[in-house]
Amino acid sequence: MIKNILKLIRIEQYLKNLFIFAPIFFSFQFSSINFINAIIAFILFSLMASAVYVVNDIYDIKVDKIHPDKKKRPIASNLISITEAYLIFLVLAVISLTGSYIFNIAVFYTLIIYLSINILYSIKLKNIPIIDIMIIGIGFVLRLFAGGYAINEMITMWIISLTFILSMFIALA
Repeated sequence: MIKNILKLIRIEQYLKNLFIFAPIFFSFQFSSINFINAIIAFILFSLMASAVYVVNDIYDIKVDKIHPDKKKRPIASNLISITEAYLIFLVLAVISLTGSYIFNIAVFYTLIIYLSINILYSIKLKNIPIIDIMIIGIGFVLRLFAGGYAINEMITMWIISLTFILSMFIALA
């Protein structure tokens, strides 16, 4: 069961969350407290990203069952039931939101926005061209904001713009 849960929450996708560390790098605010705060934000964002992957797999179950690769995912292959998946989602989201509320209220609001946008994405928006890739770009920008809020550093319009454009390019590629 643990192996299936780990596959469901897609830990390998946590690399995307390294964008949380960009504000430390670009602001030259290298300190142990900033690094620790960025790690906390990274963990909280990663838990929320995993919750989002679970929701996405729940909504995509019918399509995933007939896809040559995605049919092997834990929900599509019935290794994890829909009920278990909702429970996993709930646990991950509650831990992430509770932790972020205690840690930094701005990170909490960032995660609420990330969760809301991605639930809408899973339900409907991924089927609307251009909007789907824009949401991917917004997700990367929200990672920047989480990192900036974690270290109490403002994010510049340049890094926001470049991150959004880069993520859109990656999504289109």
